[in-house]
Amino acid sequence: MKNSRSIFRYPGGKYKAIPFIKPFWEQAAHTEYREPFVGGGSVFIAKPSVEENWINDINKDIVAFYNVISKKSMRERLIDELLKFKVSKSAYDEMYFSKPEKNFDRAKRYYILNRCSFSGITMWNSFIGDVRYNIEKVQDTIRDIGKKLENTKITSLDFEDIIKAKPNKKNAKVFMFLDPPYAESRQVVAYNHSFNKEDHIRLAKILKNTKHHFLLTYDDCKFIRDLYDWAHLYQRTWTYSVANSRTHHNPREKGNELFISNFQLKDPVDLDEKVK
Repeated sequence: MKNSRSIFRYPGGKYKAIPFIKPFWEQAAHTEYREPFVGGGSVFIAKPSVEENWINDINKDIVAFYNVISKKSMRERLIDELLKFKVSKSAYDEMYFSKPEKNFDRAKRYYILNRCSFSGITMWNSFIGDVRYNIEKVQDTIRDIGKKLENTKITSLDFEDIIKAKPNKKNAKVFMFLDPPYAESRQVVAYNHSFNKEDHIRLAKILKNTKHHFLLTYDDCKFIRDLYDWAHLYQRTWTYSVANSRTHHNPREKGNELFISNFQLKDPVDLDEKVK
């Protein structure tokens, strides 16, 4: 897909990291691709589809959005309604306090709140107006992503269910990209569904035992380095967004991020350094 930028404003989005992620999926031959924490979907959008594709997120609202746009008639209806929506504080408040049950209404609500809230944060009433409400510009991107999703499995399950699932076909090779909540971010700001220490430990244990190839991205800290001392670690330096910074007073701080895999990358593609 030409434009791999997510249509959402999402903490920890990997759009700028695609050139460094791409060699991992290229060097791990696979017929099945999985993303247990798809989030804004930049990697899924950028990556060529394979025979079997599976995206997942615990956030049921964003999963509702992906499910809706995976169906042509529903995505055209959604785009039409989003184009007609007039952004105002009262309309935003009405949407924020609503509790829709149908996937279509949840999808519409999520897009509006994400694009009209400070830093894309949907859990708080943080209206910023229509400055980022760019449905006119991204409607064709939504169509392109929707077409790609037509042949993709979309779920909202615990990450363990995705990682441990057996391949659909015998002898299939699986590659997974995982971008979980950071270990030292201000998670109350960054994520609707945050991780606690036990979640990070559980993920590491499951990945240590998996036979599937994977690439995992995390913030660089001693806790994560110790958890993954058995894996291959690569380091990159990023400027973290407000949602992923560690402190409220320094929302654009510099930080190191780890690329963690259970196979050795043949060419580090200018990653800052191979840690081990």
